Order: sequence, then C-alpha cells, then structure tokens
Amino acid sequence: MKFILTLQICSSLLQTCMPPITIDNVFDSWFSCGSEGYKSAYEINQRLGKEEVNKMKTYVRFHCKKAGIDS
Repeated sequence: MKFILTLQICSSLLQTCMPPITIDNVFDSWFSCGSEGYKSAYEINQRLGKEEVNKMKTYVRFHCKKAGIDS
C-alpha cells in the first residue's frame, strides 16, 4: 500500500488553517509517511521562527492518506 502526505499550517490564535499542501512524493509505508510528516512539521516550525510561532500560536498538522496505488 502507498500513502501520500498532506500538511497544513494552522494558527491557534486565529483558529484557522492555510489550505492543505500535498507533498509530491508517494510513501511505501505508513511509517515513512508519518516520519516525513514529523520532519516536515519540524522544518516548517524552524523556518517560521520562534517569534512568529509564539505570536500566532502556529502549529503544523499532517495526515497520511492511502494513495490508491498498490504494489
């Protein structure tokens, strides 16, 4: 089974999320998709920076979906 990763940048302060971003990659397992989700969320958090994350109470959510491609 294959999986695709979708990420959203959200603000607890504004109670909104940006439109979802789908990663242009197909993962071979739930584990690899989830691992990339955590890695990407960390990288986004670091890019936004401490000041922006604290100011907007930003967080990243992600989920893995079945891609419909079996091998």
